[in-house]
Amino acid sequence: MELTLAELANQPEIVLSVNGTIEQPVGYRQEGVRLTVAYPYGIVATGVRTVTGDAVEWQWSLSNEGIEPTPPISAFRPLSLHLPCQGRFAPILHGCRGGLDDACYPPFTFSLWEKSILTEGLPGPWVARSARGRSSNQDLPFFVLENALGTGGWFLGLGWSGDWDLRMERHVEVVSIHAGMTHLNLTLMPGETFRQPSVLMGVYQGAASDGFRALRNHLRDQVQPRHQGRPVPLMTCFNNYYGDRGNFNAGDFLREIPAAEEVGIDYLVIDGGWTGGGDDARWESVPEHIGNWGRPDPKKFPHGFEPVRKLAEQHGRKMGIWFDVEHAHAKSMALREHPELFFTGLLDNNGCHLLRLDLDAGREWAFQSIANTLKQLGGQYLKFDMNADPAPIWAHNDLPDRRGVTEIRYIENVYRLWDQLLESFPEMLTENCASGGRRIDLEMIRRSHTNWLSDHSQSESIVRYHIYGAAHFLPANQINTGFAHKFLEPNRPVDWNGALPASAYLSLFGGNFILNDRAHQFGQAGRDSLRDYLQHFKHTREVFAGDITFIGEQAQTHAGVTGLVGVDPASGRRAAVIFGAGAQEAAARLPDGFASLAAAGPQAGDMGNEQFTPAYLFYDV
Repeated sequence: MELTLAELANQPEIVLSVNGTIEQPVGYRQEGVRLTVAYPYGIVATGVRTVTGDAVEWQWSLSNEGIEPTPPISAFRPLSLHLPCQGRFAPILHGCRGGLDDACYPPFTFSLWEKSILTEGLPGPWVARSARGRSSNQDLPFFVLENALGTGGWFLGLGWSGDWDLRMERHVEVVSIHAGMTHLNLTLMPGETFRQPSVLMGVYQGAASDGFRALRNHLRDQVQPRHQGRPVPLMTCFNNYYGDRGNFNAGDFLREIPAAEEVGIDYLVIDGGWTGGGDDARWESVPEHIGNWGRPDPKKFPHGFEPVRKLAEQHGRKMGIWFDVEHAHAKSMALREHPELFFTGLLDNNGCHLLRLDLDAGREWAFQSIANTLKQLGGQYLKFDMNADPAPIWAHNDLPDRRGVTEIRYIENVYRLWDQLLESFPEMLTENCASGGRRIDLEMIRRSHTNWLSDHSQSESIVRYHIYGAAHFLPANQINTGFAHKFLEPNRPVDWNGALPASAYLSLFGGNFILNDRAHQFGQAGRDSLRDYLQHFKHTREVFAGDITFIGEQAQTHAGVTGLVGVDPASGRRAAVIFGAGAQEAAARLPDGFASLAAAGPQAGDMGNEQFTPAYLFYDV
């Protein structure tokens, strides 16, 4: 028996355990979009439902409505499904690794995977999970669950920016899926309420590819934020970090702003190192300056941000700024002025103190720190980074029977902070980053206009691999990766200042176009080539933000024929980018409905060279 949308939307199954034992509900109450489930000990689970099309989202919380503290809640699973199977015919769970970074091929990052449990044998359940307090630090919390017959299924997502896990196991002819927050052993005091993960469940018909498309479209059309009431077009942006690793100053931006106008880059983001450090072009020198948010490093910006702000306005460019506000170094201004707002004891993986975002005072300090700088810069773009693994610090500050309380209060204030920033700066675009793409989930997509995918962004093969995997689950707006060559690969025998082969540019198509190399250092041929490909990008970005079909296999992005095919559902316009084949073979790989594009031939591309694979772009003129 298949689950219907009506069942998922009206009385979804949830699981609550107390002291390791599953408790049965003692009452249900449905009032409009609100479902209240009562348990013993005064425990109440409350879900608020939002139904759009063929999907429902549930936002859950736990409360103690009794007069005594509850026994410890050891698990709460707001996603709980039971699906039929028989023999080798079992549901298939499709997933993807999260936004890590590695220079090997194939990378671990954004690798697609699928699992189907065929027996009840050992070992135990298949588990997808986060790691160390960031939601996509191992697996991306989005899934397509294909039914045993391959005729349809469900797309799933979790909204929890800390630690979660999803478990799939088999019992004879039933496969169960359970997911929720990990590390709970939480006694609720009378009157307390704690947020829990939000859950997305949608129904699709057809092959797994239809499930991926349904998930992407839901996130694109119903979840990701708009910008001043309108959809956000795929963006063009210069971000300095992977072109210099923090070794920059105001002069670099004063030279880059006119170059950005010349080539067609709309946003310029001042990244890590503006508070100090990075002069050695290494991240390790930056953390001791994290927390100096009051003003930019006077050695790098002797006149503050004002000259950069004024020049950007003159050239019609928009400025952005990087913040890593959730921790601060012991030497920083933040620790000197507000030591009470930071956790003592354990330091994080960067030798910094974690901000006490479990306190409203910590959230308000973070908001004011960011807001003051945005006003100085006239900032219209915020890169919100999180370079700490917070889970060990959360655990260190919990009592044994209050495990989870610090994480929950922290995550609640992460969401409030983002909401406050979006409300206060409606003209601003937001980018979610976490040492790469380690904190991507349903609730962060709800608040971020884009997500940085990975801190490995210089190899075109790996960039294509990342986009191929991420684009199965994420809409194109949420795919941010960079064009970073010259600084990171100085020994590669390429003239980085000249016109590069097509795959250097086309490998970014399917997401946002982020330039990390400095355009003002390019020769004229390099700037002309970059400008031409940015014009192609802007002509096709609505198409690649639409419905996507994949050519080839993910493992072929280095040495095989792969690509992306897009259709804009609003206009019907089509585009395709294909790698690893000459123009004639690339045209032959286009789907049946693209005959006119094949006949017209590519609008851009070339055969590459010994360093770059062939790449061609087709689109409706």
